[in-house]
Amino acid sequence: MMKFMCSDCLEETKASILKNLLRELEGKSKDTLTHCYNVVNYATSFARYIQCEKEDITKLHYAALLHDIGKIRIPNDILNKSEELTKEEYEIIKKHSYYGYDIVKYTGIFNEELELILHHHERVDGMGYPHKLNDNNINKLCKILSICDSFDAMVSERTYKKSMTIKEAVQELMDNVEKQFDKELVPLFVKFIEEHGLIKDGNYYIIEDVFY
Repeated sequence: MMKFMCSDCLEETKASILKNLLRELEGKSKDTLTHCYNVVNYATSFARYIQCEKEDITKLHYAALLHDIGKIRIPNDILNKSEELTKEEYEIIKKHSYYGYDIVKYTGIFNEELELILHHHERVDGMGYPHKLNDNNINKLCKILSICDSFDAMVSERTYKKSMTIKEAVQELMDNVEKQFDKELVPLFVKFIEEHGLIKDGNYYIIEDVFY
């Protein structure tokens, strides 16, 4: 049984599963894989900045890597569409959080990360998905992942949209405090972004001190 597996064997198993899943995601969408790496960078760096426990930082590391893994089940014509999605197509995209939960649960390894993968699109106003959780029912790590996920999506260029500037993305976060994002975490994230130099790497901004 897994609970009797030696720690080194468990880490090797985790690494092997991650490698296979991320290779599959890369084959589906290189932009999505790059986004996942960027979110790892933001989430773990920010978690260190606000002095989260080491085990929570580790949990964020794996969850951020895998938060969009469910997109491997999204049809290519929708996932890679260069025009704005229709309402019906967006509903299909929204299923990726549940698909990701299902895929990762099947591995039997990343059980502590499942909640974050499933709920990274919940909103504090209860209008998120898939379960419309409100503020008090959303894990703090989910809230961190949500902020980092959204920030990178805003500052990253895609075929269907231009990237925002860092200033514009920060303002968008602030404008959505107590709607989409946590009122205590957003000001801390903004301060964190202001204090850390971000580097433009192609179409992506990354934090200079990379942790993944």
